[in-house]
Formats: sequence, C-alpha cells, structure tokens
Amino acid sequence: LLRKDLLAIYLPMQNEGAITRSGLDFEGAFRHPGHWGRWSIGAKATYILKSEIFNEVLGKTSDRGISSPRMRAQIIGTLERDKWTNTVTINYNGKYSGNANPAWRQSDGDLTNVARDVEAFYTLDANVSYRPRPDVDFRFGVQNAFNKAAPLSFVDDSSAQAYGIDTRLHSAWGRTWRIGLNLRF
Repeated sequence: LLRKDLLAIYLPMQNEGAITRSGLDFEGAFRHPGHWGRWSIGAKATYILKSEIFNEVLGKTSDRGISSPRMRAQIIGTLERDKWTNTVTINYNGKYSGNANPAWRQSDGDLTNVARDVEAFYTLDANVSYRPRPDVDFRFGVQNAFNKAAPLSFVDDSSAQAYGIDTRLHSAWGRTWRIGLNLRF
C-alpha cells in the first residue's frame, strides 16, 4: 500500500551468491616478416576446469558446463603491408548445456523443466584497415561473414536481450558489416 506523502521506495540490491571459476588460459603468437609484408598468426583459448556457484539458499553447487561453454578460442591471422592491415579471425564457442527452464507440455498441460544442449559454434570475422597518414585510420569489416545463425539456447539470465539466443556468447544480428574512421589531433 502506497502513501500519498511517500516520495520513493528504497529497495537495496543485494547479491544472491557468487560464482568461482578456475581454468587454463592459452595464448601464443608467431610473427614473420616476408616478401609480401609482415605475417602473424595467433591463438588464444580458455578451458574451464571447475566452476561453482554459491547461493545463500541452495549452498554450494557445481555448474561446470552449465550455461557456459567449457572451451572458448580464437585463431587470428594478420597480414600488414605498407599502410594496409588485413585480419581474419575464427571464433569458437564449445558445446554446453543450457539452463533448465519451466515449460508447459502441450500433450497434458503439465509444467516441466526443459534444458537443451547447445552445440559448438564457429564464426569467421574479416577486417581491413588503411592508414594513409599517422593520424588517420579507415576501417572496414564483417563479423560472422558466413551469416551463421546463433544456436538455440534457453537463457535465463537478466542480461539476456533475446530469449532463445545466449547474447553473452552469440549475436542475434547474424552477419554484421562495420565501417569506421579514426582521426587523431
């Protein structure tokens, strides 16, 4: 019941728990000056070994592999020549299990929890930049060059923008073109 003389209601936010994750991070790069310019190839990856959730009500539970891929990786290839830089990136998100969410069965109308395994997912990005002067950069690129649809995922997350796609890991936009200009002064 609200009072007429009440200006605002203060409801402080509080964390319901914490997530602790441990894993391995890998990163490596190789550069080589060649006849066509400077080539480089790099790779970086994260592999989650252990993940735990601590909730005030439920206590400690393991969430390894749930709503988060165990493995995420990128392979990045670059060619720099004169004033041009060309980059190709392969992005990988490993397989994981989505959250269990309540759903009604059409056959009998009963409420049940539904979870879904989300398959591994790859995308390819390509970017080109041109620097005619030290204070000017032109950029052009495409993310998800093959317009691969994001895998279906039942996300139950307050940061999710689209139900059915895990926007923390995938884009609902599909192929995205980008163009940019930097001027420094």
